[in-house]
Amino acid sequence: MTSRFAIVVFLSALVFFANIWGTSIYILDEAKNATCAREMYQRGDLIVPTFNGNLRTDKPPLHYYFMMFAYHIFGEFSPLAARFFSSVMGLLTIMITFCFVRRFTNEGTAFFTSLVLLSSLLFATQFHLAVPDPYLIFFMTLGAFLLFDFIKGGPAHSLYFSFFSLSLGVLCKGPVAVVLPVMGVVVYFLVTDRRTVFRRVWQLRPWAALAILLLVVLPWYVAVYGATDGRWTEEFFLKHNVGRFTSTMEGHGGFPLAAPVIALAALLPCSVFIVQAVKLTWQTRKENTFLLYALCYGASILIFFTFSRTILPNYISPSLPFLAVVIGYYLDQRLNVAQLSDRPLVSLLVLLSLSILMSVAAWLGIRQDDAITELSHLALYVLILPVGAAFGILYLILKKYSMIIYAITGSFIMFFLLVVFRIFPQLDQKNPVITSRDIFQDFAGEVYYYGRFNPSFLFYHEKPILKIGSDQELNQLTRSSENILILSRRDKATDLYENEALQPVFEQKDLFEGHTTVIFRKRVSVPELSSNSDRDLEK
Repeated sequence: MTSRFAIVVFLSALVFFANIWGTSIYILDEAKNATCAREMYQRGDLIVPTFNGNLRTDKPPLHYYFMMFAYHIFGEFSPLAARFFSSVMGLLTIMITFCFVRRFTNEGTAFFTSLVLLSSLLFATQFHLAVPDPYLIFFMTLGAFLLFDFIKGGPAHSLYFSFFSLSLGVLCKGPVAVVLPVMGVVVYFLVTDRRTVFRRVWQLRPWAALAILLLVVLPWYVAVYGATDGRWTEEFFLKHNVGRFTSTMEGHGGFPLAAPVIALAALLPCSVFIVQAVKLTWQTRKENTFLLYALCYGASILIFFTFSRTILPNYISPSLPFLAVVIGYYLDQRLNVAQLSDRPLVSLLVLLSLSILMSVAAWLGIRQDDAITELSHLALYVLILPVGAAFGILYLILKKYSMIIYAITGSFIMFFLLVVFRIFPQLDQKNPVITSRDIFQDFAGEVYYYGRFNPSFLFYHEKPILKIGSDQELNQLTRSSENILILSRRDKATDLYENEALQPVFEQKDLFEGHTTVIFRKRVSVPELSSNSDRDLEK
């Protein structure tokens, strides 16, 4: 193990495992995925994903299996267990990226590529969450690297392991794990020699790819089809794949060129050198086809999601390791050794400006949220980003070029560690699941929901939260039950406020969301409101 590889492994472990136990399962996607895995674990069911006892058709099951295994290892349903293997996937992704990039270019490029990824706030965040994306990123990255190894004359088992890895990606998130790599390879073939595209694709043995794919994914897909009478299959493929691409879902619409803009923001601070990096890759495309492959592969993913009507930041995440290779090569071959045909001052000034804007945006964002406005001082931590950019400019003036890289990437890595150890834990204590826990602590009755509710309540309640489906059910429940809690959202709770048998005992805006959680209880058994609840209701 070389010293640079050891440094990368250490930094990866530090970044990806940092305080994964220290904040609640609160973000919507985390809550739904971690709860689904818990319900499957409690039933001993490897086939049918459920959330709150209802069929969940959003994703295939592989990430649920990892979470279930972690629940078994740790013996508890905790944030640490839910996120543990996501962090493992982050560590493995960096390790394989370093090894393959070193093999196809050099160790310097591998090292700087790793720094590009570790300083990416979006990339680091992905591997801190109990969601399927960390698993998809790892299996797609491994599959793409192995595929290039075979293209460049590597052994046949590289090709077969590539197919196997991509097939596991299909068990993480569906057909996108195969569609995107195929696009990337075809684009690469078109750029290098469009006349031989079909022959070169045929040399990749697509019949073997199909056979391996079917062997890996078909058993579970057939089983879930039978267990749900085809409902899971229909909703997953039509709603969550075709539907997300052809129409805007859940308010996650984008704008023209949203995908490349998100990628550039995700790869800050080093994406400010993207123009120089792409130019260098194109100039050296004949000497090092791996760089061209990485550029084509990363760009094809961005092109794909440019046409998607539904877009989230995590969608473009599989492109980041490959775009990082392009940037890492520039940092190693030009900036690190001061061969500066393209002066980086403009790039560093852009980074300084963006960092200042991020600091201001963080302060305004906290100030405008009534639940956390007293924590606006936390925005001061963001100032480490413009400080890092300023040091980068200083090192440029002093002609200490390699120090520019360490200053800007180091500041972003330090900021991320401050986020997970200092900033977010304090913000997390203000989320409604935490501030309302006194209401649930000694409550022995049934919990219901009306309209919509924050799914993170279900992860911590560890029992089904029953649905009230109509006003008639609501009236019957308030007449027949004495000890009940009803969760809802203020915009969905008009009938609850108007019901004389109920009284609100908690109301608070959800962090990072536009809606407000409310909790009601029967008026005949309403306890004294907690200080948190009084304060929230006054607001």
